[in-house]
Amino acid sequence: TVSGAVSIAGNSAINVAGGKTVIFSTGVINTNNYELTLNNSGTVSFPQNSSGIVINNADGVLKLQGSGTVQEVQVTTASNAGKGIEVNASGAVSSLKISADSELKIANGKTLSGSSEVAEDKTLKLTGSGTLGSSLSLKGTMVASGNLAVSGKISVADDSTISIPDTQTTLNYSGGNLTINAYTLTL
Repeated sequence: TVSGAVSIAGNSAINVAGGKTVIFSTGVINTNNYELTLNNSGTVSFPQNSSGIVINNADGVLKLQGSGTVQEVQVTTASNAGKGIEVNASGAVSSLKISADSELKIANGKTLSGSSEVAEDKTLKLTGSGTLGSSLSLKGTMVASGNLAVSGKISVADDSTISIPDTQTTLNYSGGNLTINAYTLTL
């Protein structure tokens, strides 16, 4: 357990060994304008209903380099191009909340598992050629800018958009029926 506040003051890394858990009891780590790399094959944990790792700056980057689990990640500030979240190993984010326009890059052959949510009027740009295995609650817009796969179930939770702007891009969806309910889904 890390009971004190954690402040990121430069490019940093958190390494958690397999089978181990580190709990950040203050409930939040802001990336600021730096790169935070998680090399964990274990679990990065926060108290229930906390913010977790927060990308709170347009130049902030969260790199997932390990096969472990991160319980909470939030994007609260719109990301600059090439910033946001980068997945370079198959791991999981238990709860990924996109509350500002952001980019999620998943490397070829890698899968991000867990659950995710794109807030109303916000855009998640998916890049790379990996797999989004996370279940996705879609209230805003998902833009596919690379040949990638979505194997997690997409749930339309508000009027939403799925955009594939490049005619050479293919999005392979295998997450089951895409249920629209009483909302409008624009493709």
